[in-house]
Amino acid sequence: RIATLWVGVEPAVAVGALAAAVRQAARRAGAEPDSRRFIPHITLARFPAAGAARAAVRPWLEGGGPRAGWRAGEFHLVESRLGGEGA
Repeated sequence: RIATLWVGVEPAVAVGALAAAVRQAARRAGAEPDSRRFIPHITLARFPAAGAARAAVRPWLEGGGPRAGWRAGEFHLVESRLGGEGA
């Protein structure tokens, strides 16, 4: 079952350094950050158990999906909390 559609982010080293700085700041603030290995990525979609959402993105994926070399013009840090109804 495919649950998430995501694309990797490069340069991973620069994004990894940002993640390490955020983790360090969280520890200084008294919070314990996530201990999982950091994988720089952008989550494009999360899919419910039913296949309707997957069918909606299939033409986009078959057409090549995200293009290599694309650059973001802005960056927003958000947190998703997954529950029974999704993020």
